[in-house]
Formats: sequence, structure tokens, C-alpha cells
Amino acid sequence: MFGYDAGEMLGRPIVEFLTPESRALVIENIRAGKEGAWKITGRHKEGRAIFLEIVVKEHAVNGKQVRVAALRDITERHKLEEQIRQSSKMESLGRVAGGVAHDFNNLLMVINGHSDLIIKRAPAADPLLPSMLAIRKAGIRATALTQHLLAFSRKQVLDKKVIDVNGAVQESINMLRRVIPENIELAADLTPLPCSIEADPRHIDQLLMNLVVNARDAMPAGGLLRLETRIVELDEAALRGHPDVKAGVFVQLTVRDTGTGIDPQVLPHIFEPFFTTKDESHGTGLGLSTVFGEVNQAGGFITVETELGVGTAFHVCLPRLHGKDVAEPPRPESASSAGGQTILLVEDQLEVLNLVRMMLQSFGYKVHAASAAGDALRIAQTEKIHLLLTDVVMPDMGGPELAAAIRQQSPGIKTVFMSGYPKDSFPGQTAGDDNVAFLQKPVSAEALAAKIREVLGSS
Repeated sequence: MFGYDAGEMLGRPIVEFLTPESRALVIENIRAGKEGAWKITGRHKEGRAIFLEIVVKEHAVNGKQVRVAALRDITERHKLEEQIRQSSKMESLGRVAGGVAHDFNNLLMVINGHSDLIIKRAPAADPLLPSMLAIRKAGIRATALTQHLLAFSRKQVLDKKVIDVNGAVQESINMLRRVIPENIELAADLTPLPCSIEADPRHIDQLLMNLVVNARDAMPAGGLLRLETRIVELDEAALRGHPDVKAGVFVQLTVRDTGTGIDPQVLPHIFEPFFTTKDESHGTGLGLSTVFGEVNQAGGFITVETELGVGTAFHVCLPRLHGKDVAEPPRPESASSAGGQTILLVEDQLEVLNLVRMMLQSFGYKVHAASAAGDALRIAQTEKIHLLLTDVVMPDMGGPELAAAIRQQSPGIKTVFMSGYPKDSFPGQTAGDDNVAFLQKPVSAEALAAKIREVLGSS
């Protein structure tokens, strides 16, 4: 247990093999005559900590009362408890982050949307135009921050595709070389086996960039940065610390550096949002938290190996797919004007309601606006509506319930849900229904017009 031969230990007080804190605890309890079980920490001959449970009881031996201490190595149990505790903490942080991101999405929708409208209408010589462009630029950055929070909380809207991880790494290498200095060597060691996974392609590019930038910052004097892929098969025992991940075959993507390593006291916090050891000019503390959320959303997990002065390896494990082709990248569409259809817009926040109405009208749609479900139902009874555009979470009646009620009157009506929460956060989704679509706030005028045109089609 401690790494010593019997002869090295016999005759020595057991407390000599404990850490100072545990030594003091055991001595104090024994002096006080306490019996029972306590968790303590021992020190292995090699210097590493081992986690122990000590059970102390009094026994009569040959008519003499003696105290017997039994020691059990609970290092593996301790690791599992720590993983569960960390997982629970990350889940709580995720709920907070998701709620904050939702509220900010509504605010950013108003800021970004009105900025777009003003910039579009302002003449080139307008002296206020540079200020509006600065506001819009700040709005875009703030939107990116909320997306990072949603990624951490596993509540981003995903566009999953079948991806070849080896191909993604090879395509990223040229881009990654531009963010690392010449004193860092970039190498790739990729398995020849097929490495297909199902994930959002943006996430793979983003997690590679985040992990490579972290590795770069850990090697200020230069070093070796390796990108590796391999196929691993993991059973339930290997995944005990990852209860949401199913056993099976995984593609393991590793980003390995020869940098400074991560301090053991810092290690438990590296995936928490806004936690950073860098100064303000070098990071927001959202890079690794974003990676954590993106990997979880793809059904995988991430682990870290690190040693001070030697380097760090981040291992990303994602479920491997069989027999699926890699998808072609979608062709971008441009927004165009509408054909005069009528839209029923329902949104309880008046600032967002007025903004979206202006957006829709600028694209040529006729708009009936309602800030409450009851008003929307009355409009639907008297007006011919081609499409319902509704917020999801509203005080009197939720968007899905409103859509169901209107669909009873007009069975063929098209519906677009719009929310600061992700698509999977509300009931009533109709999977595979061409008449139903979803937009996550904040949404630009062009993205709104493109989605509505897609749902309305040629009708």
C-alpha cells in the first residue's frame, strides 16, 4: 500500500507514513480515546498521496486493552467521489450559465437588431455611423460570449454532421500553424483507422483552436505540440466517472504539449467558466469551459494528464460511428425579399416584439403583432395567417401550446419558434415536421428572413 518492504516499516509509528494534516488528526483522536473511522491521506514511498480509511477500535488481547488500527486504501473510491462531486458542480454551473445566456440573448437581440437597422438605413457620411458600427461590433462579441456559455451548459443549438476527425485535424493544421510561434514544432500522429463521429463541425474546429492556443501559451520558450488520434474501446468500468457516456468505441483526439504543466491546485477548476490563470488581455476564461460543453454535447468526455515542468495532454473521446458518410458542407444562402405573406408575431417582451416586427416589415411581410397568447388567438380567428412566429416561454401560454391551439383552427399553418433557450429545453417539438422550425436568439434580420423563407417555401 505504501510502497515499502515490511522491514522498512515494522516498529515505526504508522503516523510517520501520513501527511502532516492526517498525522495531527490521528494523534489527536487517539489521545482523546476516540474510536471510529476517519478518512486520512498517506504518503507513498514514491512521494504521491494515497487516500485511506482508518478504523480504530479497542480490543482485549491476553487480558490487556490495546487499540488496533486497520487501514484500507480508498484511492480509487476517492477519485470516483471527486469525479461525481466535480460533475455535480459543473452541472449546477451549467444551469446558471444557461439561464444567464438566455437573458442576455434577449437583450442582445434588441441591441444587435436595432444596430443593424440603423446601419442599413444610415447614409455613408452620417457622423454617427462609426459609433453604430462600434456598438454592433461589441454586440457581436457579446453574442459570442453567450454562445460560449450555452456551449458550457450544453444548450447550444447544434447542426450535427458526420465528420472524419482525421480530415478535420488535417484541414485545421494550416490555420493552427498561424497561431503558434516558430519556436513550437507542430506534429500530427493520426491513426489510419476510420475516425467518423457525429458532431457540429464548428465545435471540432473550435475545440482544436482552444486546446492548441492553451498549449501554445504553456510553452513560452518553445517546445513540441502533437495532435494525435486513435481508436479506443471503453467499458462501463473505464467510464465510471462519466455516467452520461455509454460504453463503446471512441475516437480519441489528443492535444499534447511539452509545456509548464498545470498546478494540482488549479487542475480541478480548469473547465469552470471565467476561471483563468492568464491576465485579462490574454483570455476570458471561457476557452476550456466551451470545450467541455461542446464535447459533452457530442456525447463524449474530456480528460487531462499533466505534470509540472513536463507538459499536458488533453484527451477528447467522442463516440465513433460506423457506416456513415461524411456530409458535404452546406452551401450558404442569401436572404431575399418576401412575397407579401402574412405573419402572426407573438412575443411578450415589447422591445423584441417591436424590433422583429420592423425586421419582418423591411423584408416585405405583412405582420400582425401580439404580446400575449390571448390576443394572438383572436387575431388568428379573424385573419388569414401564413406563418406563426412565436416566442417559446411566455407568461400566459407557452409557444408550443399556442401553436397547437392555432393549428386546430388552421391545420396547415407554418410555425417558427424563437427563444433564448435551446431547442431541446421545451416540450412540443415536432421532429421531422417541415411546417415547424426553430431560431435561437439573438438572430439577425438576414437569418430570420432566410429561416422564414425556408419554412414558407414557394407557398
